Amino acid sequence: MAACRSRLDRLATSALCARAPVPTRCLTLSGRSGVALGSSAGAHGLSGTKLQPQWCATRPQQQQRQFSTPTSPAIPRFAFAFDIDGVLLHVNQPIPGATAALQHLHRHNIPFIFLTNGGGRYEADRVADLQQRLGLTMHSGGGSSALTASGAHDPNCAGPLPVLSTANFVQSHTPFQELLDDAAGLDDAATGADNSSDGGGRSGLRDQTILVTGSDAARVRTIAERYGFRNVVIPADILAAYPAIYPFNPLLKSVYAETARPLPKPLLLEGGSLAVQSGDKTLSGVDESQYLRIAAAFVFNDPRDWALDIQILTDLLQARRGLLGTFDPASLSAKGSEGGTRLFFSNSDLLWAAKYHLPRFGQGAFAAAVAGVWAQMASPEQPPLLSPKGGRTTLLGKPNAATYRFAERTLRQYRASLLEAHASRASPAAKDAPLQTVYMIGDNPDSDIAGANQFSSAHGTDWCSVLVETGVYDPARHRDSGDDYLRHRPRSIVSDVRAAVRWALQREGWPADF
Repeated sequence: MAACRSRLDRLATSALCARAPVPTRCLTLSGRSGVALGSSAGAHGLSGTKLQPQWCATRPQQQQRQFSTPTSPAIPRFAFAFDIDGVLLHVNQPIPGATAALQHLHRHNIPFIFLTNGGGRYEADRVADLQQRLGLTMHSGGGSSALTASGAHDPNCAGPLPVLSTANFVQSHTPFQELLDDAAGLDDAATGADNSSDGGGRSGLRDQTILVTGSDAARVRTIAERYGFRNVVIPADILAAYPAIYPFNPLLKSVYAETARPLPKPLLLEGGSLAVQSGDKTLSGVDESQYLRIAAAFVFNDPRDWALDIQILTDLLQARRGLLGTFDPASLSAKGSEGGTRLFFSNSDLLWAAKYHLPRFGQGAFAAAVAGVWAQMASPEQPPLLSPKGGRTTLLGKPNAATYRFAERTLRQYRASLLEAHASRASPAAKDAPLQTVYMIGDNPDSDIAGANQFSSAHGTDWCSVLVETGVYDPARHRDSGDDYLRHRPRSIVSDVRAAVRWALQREGWPADF
C-alpha cells in the first residue's frame, strides 16, 4: 500500500493534457456496437433471453454541467478499469480501437487503470512492453506546453503524464506488496475483517522466508526481491538441496540446475519413515530457528511444472508451523492446524483467451488442482482449501474482492493526483466530487464481470460491468446456450473496447468522437 501511494505521490505535480468536454445527450444504442442490459445503477440482469438494444439513461444534467466550464480542467466523476488480454490485446497484438480509446480518455483527463489477471513480469517492465505494443506515447518534458497524443503541442496542457505508467497499472501480483509490512492486510480486505484496533502491531513478511513460483520461478524470485521481500526461495532451490523430495525425473532439470540457489537453512526432517526408525519419537529439544521455516507461498502466475509445485505446496500445508520436512497430523484433521504456511494465489482465472481457438487453462486451474489433491488427503469435514473458511489460502485477482479493493484505492489515488495537478484551475465542485462510477471493461464473464457485479465499494462507487466480444466471451455459444452460458450478466455487451468506451461516455454525456 505504501509503495502504491509513493508512486502516485510523485505524480501529484504532473497532469494530463486536457480539453474541456462539452456535455452531449446519451445516444440510443443500436446495432452490434452496443447492447444495453439495464440502465439503472443497480441493474445486473438481462431482460429475458433476448439481447435487445435499450435506451440508456444519462446522468442528471446538473452533474454533467459542473465539469464543463471551459476555464476549468474537467476531472469527471467516472473512471475506467480495463482488462488487457482479450480487451486491449489479443495474442500480444492491439485490438482495433484500443489505442484510440485510451488516447481519447487521456486527452480528456478521464482517469483509468489497467486491471489484469496477468503477471510474471515486474510492473515497470510490463508497462514498457504495453506502451510499445499499444503505441502509447511516453510524454516527456514540461512547461506550459506539452505534446498531445498526436504529437502536436497543446497550450492547454497543464503538464506531461504518460498515458500508462506503474501508477495506473495493477496486475495479478501487484497487491503482494501490501504484505511486506502487514501479513494479514490482504486477507482483511478479502473477508471484511477490521483489525485496526491492534495498533498496527502485526508483522509483515519482508524479513520472513517465502516460497514463490510461476511460469519462470527465477524471474518471479527477482520480482519478489524488487518488491522488497528479502528471503525468497523457489522450488528449484529445494529440489537441488533435497532431490528425494520429488522421486521422479524433473521435467525442467536443466532449468532447475541453472536457477537454483543454496537454501538459507536446512530442512528439519521428521515424521513419516523417520518416525518409525526413531520409535515414533519427536525431535525434542531441537532449535527450530536453525531450520527453514516458510511463512508464505506465493503463486505469481501459471506454473509450468505442476507436479513438483503441487508436491511442495502440499508438503507445506501438512508441515508443522511452516517447517518444511515435518508433518503435523492435525493438518489433515477436520479442524486443521494453525500457524502454518499461508498460500497466496494471484489469479483464479480458470480459462483465458490465447492463440488457440478455444480458451486455455489459467492459474485458476492450477489452484483447483492443488485444492483437489489436498481434498483427497485431508478429512472430508475440513473446509475446502480455497474457501475463506479454510483460513490457509488467499485468492487474489479478479473476481476476488481483495483485488477490487486494491484497484479502487489505486484508481482513487490516481484521480486525486490529477485533481492535485489541476488544483490552481479546478473548480471547488470538481475537487470535492467523489468518484461515482467505474466502468469495468472485460472479456471474461467469470472474472471481470463477476467481480464488478459482486464488489461492494466502501465509498459507494458503482462498478459498472461492460463485456466485450473479443476474448473469452463467445457470443455464438451465448446464442446457442442462452443465459445458462452467461452466469454473470453485464450491464452492457458490446463488440469491442472502442464500442465499450463510447457506450460509457455517451451514458455520462461526454464526447465520444474518436
